[in-house]
Amino acid sequence: MIYVGLDLHKRYITACVLDALGLVLAEERRLLPELATLLLWLGRLTGPVTIVLEATLYWAWLERHLTAHGYTVLVAHPYQVKLIWQARTKTDPIDARKLAELARVNLLPAIWIPDPATRAQRQLLRGRAFLVRQRTVLKNRIHAYLTARISDRRPPISTGAQAAPGSPP
Repeated sequence: MIYVGLDLHKRYITACVLDALGLVLAEERRLLPELATLLLWLGRLTGPVTIVLEATLYWAWLERHLTAHGYTVLVAHPYQVKLIWQARTKTDPIDARKLAELARVNLLPAIWIPDPATRAQRQLLRGRAFLVRQRTVLKNRIHAYLTARISDRRPPISTGAQAAPGSPP
């Protein structure tokens, strides 16, 4: 079994490859964050490959595409990884190796990844919730606008106290 730890960034990916004994087989510091480049690099690895990512901003697209290409992908919970693996120095190669090592020794705090149907359902529900919020905002704005227009046309309310009937002025 081969374990690949990937530390994702917006402009590059850092990778570390470990074998079943924990020996470093390969390291890459600046892979372009493009699927074709990553697949070409992963294609050089032989044997069953497990890829490990942290759940950061860019994990979902990569997990979806790597899974579609037949790789086993695990996604780690970043806060729990930090609790398990405290390091004095924190660099991208160390982070990539840390992820591969946690998967190798079966201590990776993996998150649940929904299947494509559940993802689609969630996206639909998030879209509906967004539209409901927008509808509420628009209704409130219209109500405020109309209330302001109606109050401009009403006669002002006098602040003086009215005398009770039959009392002297």
